[in-house]
Amino acid sequence: MKTIKVLIVATLALFINADINAYGDLKIKPLSLESKTFVVEFDYSQSTDVVLRIYDKNGKELMNEVLKDVVKDVKKINLKNLPEGNYEFIIEDKLKKEIRPFELGRTLVSFKEQEREYFNPMIDQDGDFIILNFLAFAGHKVNVRINDAEGNRIYSSTIDANGSVNKAYNIEELSEGNYTFVISNDEIFHTYEFNVVH
Repeated sequence: MKTIKVLIVATLALFINADINAYGDLKIKPLSLESKTFVVEFDYSQSTDVVLRIYDKNGKELMNEVLKDVVKDVKKINLKNLPEGNYEFIIEDKLKKEIRPFELGRTLVSFKEQEREYFNPMIDQDGDFIILNFLAFAGHKVNVRINDAEGNRIYSSTIDANGSVNKAYNIEELSEGNYTFVISNDEIFHTYEFNVVH
């Protein structure tokens, strides 16, 4: 039995890794050393929609742009109208969300090293179980909860994860009805609607 569990986890990790590697890459770089402009280069292996956002240090959204059907593309972002300060650039596609802090100086953009990356979770219902699979990195705690149709919290826990997280939540004792499975923290929020029928 132990061998089967190890084989399942290894196979799942292989598929997740293959999907990530086949999916694509992006690069962010300043346009020049004396510019408040940077360039995002996309190189996806398949067409995908991408959302670009910029937030100031107070969490105010300054930019929100959706790029449709991106494969290979270049997007120039001009920040000349923004004051000096600290900001976050967020890139979101169907696979992951990247948060890249940057500092805007008088004449230049400087990206900081502490980029944060969240892979979107895979959530599915298999009979009496909700299956959760996702990649998490050190220091990224996530909250898991199940809400009923009225928004009442039925279940709640925190996962302090590092690496691949694979969990099954038994829902057989829930009353019949509609529910929402939520996985979130300060930077991500994903929901999955499911139905319990006996």
